[in-house]
Amino acid sequence: MENSPPKASVTRSGQDEGKSILKESESGKLKESQTDETDKVSKPIGYSGLCLKCKQMIGTNNYIKIGDRVWHGDHFECSICNKNLASIGFFEDKDRILCKECFGDIVSPKCGECGKPCIEKYVTASARSYHIECFTCKNCHAELNGKPFNLHNSHPHCMDCISNILSIKCFKCDKPILPNNEYVESMNKQYHSSCFRCSICSADLSGQGKYYIKEGNPCCSHHK
Repeated sequence: MENSPPKASVTRSGQDEGKSILKESESGKLKESQTDETDKVSKPIGYSGLCLKCKQMIGTNNYIKIGDRVWHGDHFECSICNKNLASIGFFEDKDRILCKECFGDIVSPKCGECGKPCIEKYVTASARSYHIECFTCKNCHAELNGKPFNLHNSHPHCMDCISNILSIKCFKCDKPILPNNEYVESMNKQYHSSCFRCSICSADLSGQGKYYIKEGNPCCSHHK
């Protein structure tokens, strides 16, 4: 009685390649504070409204105006730490005016590699954020922004390094079976699906479903 031939099962190797997205925070932009001085002659006292902090008329003092909000220059402070921002710039988060440090601590996502805040431009990949300069292969340090990658032990790796770390070798061509490659396993050996062919006539076996083993090698039904 003839034994039933094994069946070829095509498997997809490893994880899908990751994709990174370059983002620019809408609120995460350092803005310059512009201090204006009212003209006592041409503009009446108090024309610019009440200071948002002290509730007093601006009068002829220096002031800073953002939209319909206005402050005395020395009252233009970070909403969290009260640092004066009139000369160092500021960040906006909804109704809050923040210094760079508070914006980074409270609003900005943290870099998945160095742990520091990602302000302004940064990369998101696999639900994590990275500084552009931090988004590199953990093994060879190649830049990964805009390039395919995979995570290993929670760190991004380029495809060459991830192949050397994770991949299995094709029994036929001895080249790595890369993540996301299709492969066939037969007799505890792995083959690229394109390498899984009859050892005698080179007929493609990966899509045949059934094949035979002859002298330890796969072969088609014509050479069983």
